[in-house]
Amino acid sequence: MNSSRREALAGIGGLAIATAASTLFAENTKEKPWDYKKLNPEIVAARAYKGYHKHGCMYATFEAIIGELGDKFGLPYSNFPCEMMQYGAAGVAG
Repeated sequence: MNSSRREALAGIGGLAIATAASTLFAENTKEKPWDYKKLNPEIVAARAYKGYHKHGCMYATFEAIIGELGDKFGLPYSNFPCEMMQYGAAGVAG
């Protein structure tokens, strides 16, 4: 059976993708510090409304969720730098 270099590379690429996918799926079964936490949507919405006037819509949305998680559950949410989301004001840097 004769194989071309292209077929060999395609086989190696497929093997690499399969290996990466199996690693990712295996990682998803491990416990992570960012587990789902239930929040009160009315409190988060009010916080987002206040945050909009500080740095725009992207910051307001992100900070409302992560900030509320930080206030209720502490780390790792409480030390996330929400200010980095300022770049999304008015549609990613205006």
